[in-house]
Amino acid sequence: MTILFRSHKVAARGLSGVQSRRGTVGDEWSDLRKYTPDDESRNIVWKRSTNPIHIISKRRDFERSLQLIFCIDENIGDTFSFPRSLPSRAQWKQQSLSLLEMSAQKSRFPSKSFVGNIQSQIQTLLKTKVKNHLIILISSNLEALESDIHVLSHHNDVIIIQVEHPFEKNPNKNVWIEGKVFDTKKIQTYQNMRREAKEKYRQYYKKHDITVLFLDTSASIEQPLNNFFKYRYAKKR
Repeated sequence: MTILFRSHKVAARGLSGVQSRRGTVGDEWSDLRKYTPDDESRNIVWKRSTNPIHIISKRRDFERSLQLIFCIDENIGDTFSFPRSLPSRAQWKQQSLSLLEMSAQKSRFPSKSFVGNIQSQIQTLLKTKVKNHLIILISSNLEALESDIHVLSHHNDVIIIQVEHPFEKNPNKNVWIEGKVFDTKKIQTYQNMRREAKEKYRQYYKKHDITVLFLDTSASIEQPLNNFFKYRYAKKR
């Protein structure tokens, strides 16, 4: 299992001033994509050179120098697990960190990992003036660290992964809410409130070019993150 990291946001900064070269149509197209501010895959514009048998491509030097930072937020509620057959959020976060670190090592990308209070981690990164990194934050707290992460994203590509219990997304008859089993009205109210909170959270960060992914503990981080990188940088309009 390997995560294939990509960051054209970091690459664009790292390649500033780098000369373009001519290439044949067999060259990779990934360097030719132009992104709109919201960086959504459906808004990617593909560009060809005026010569139909040639294309312009950038040197891929950034791939050898992509630097990664992984921040894992510890939350008091993460040790809870339901159902018992699934890992707790704390276990899922640790498994995910191991996979991220292993994937970075396989790709020969230098990486650093931080585990603990997410606020302290972000303050440390701001004080050290980290720049041109792909930063992946894994949290289970919807209380946005808006201003700090916004500042961090000025010079870095930031991805926030919010991990949930499966029942948080889809409460079922096994879930107790206020002492009642499967109270349909209360569950609907809960789902509506959580949906609104998640959308508000996502929209805030989207305005600042920060990606938010919502995952749960029922599956590995590998496939969702690989799909994200693939379609973020490979899907045509």
